[in-house]
Amino acid sequence: MASAAVPLGIIWRYEAVSQGGKTYKFRTKPVDPVDVFRGRYVSLNFADERVPLPESGKENFYYREGVFYVKLKTDAEGFAVPEQLSETPFKDGDFVIATRVRLDYSDVNTPGQRQVVVSYPFNRFYLPEDVAPKAERLYWKNSVRRTDTNSAEIKNNWLEVKVLNGLAVPSELYIGGKPVREVVREVALKATERTSSRKKMSRCCTPSGINDLPSVLTPG
Repeated sequence: MASAAVPLGIIWRYEAVSQGGKTYKFRTKPVDPVDVFRGRYVSLNFADERVPLPESGKENFYYREGVFYVKLKTDAEGFAVPEQLSETPFKDGDFVIATRVRLDYSDVNTPGQRQVVVSYPFNRFYLPEDVAPKAERLYWKNSVRRTDTNSAEIKNNWLEVKVLNGLAVPSELYIGGKPVREVVREVALKATERTSSRKKMSRCCTPSGINDLPSVLTPG
């Protein structure tokens, strides 16, 4: 019975967060092409992953793996950004768990504004096996059009996440401002239409298909 209780507990928490969690949009950014095409999920990176280095116990955040708590806020454009980092849960506000932190050495010359890069555990969006590779290719192509994370293309890619009591459940991935499954269907439909159009043109241009040409193009 105990072994059965573990997955049931996980399922219950998943459903509780999915149904009762607050919705946050995490802006995504281009991924390393070496790290894509996994088969059953879309691999994600996040644009907003830096949080100010805590004054208390800051030596604990230089580089560590474990459980860290990231307090969230929403920016002017409606996207989730990390506001505060702690080794203990926050008593108020929404927060998520990060599994790894490292000091951002790119700001070494601004010691008063040091930041920590956080790694979120929800960096995979799972899809049916026949959909995931297509979705990942679309996500990658749409993400790498521009390297500027402030560009319209990048801003239109985000992961929707339900957050409740530190737990986070991804609910939808958006590519170009549309749900990923919708984008995959649109691309597949366009591909089918192009194939159909090429077949019609091929029939028209062969002797057996000459009668398919409009009458104005046939000898009068």
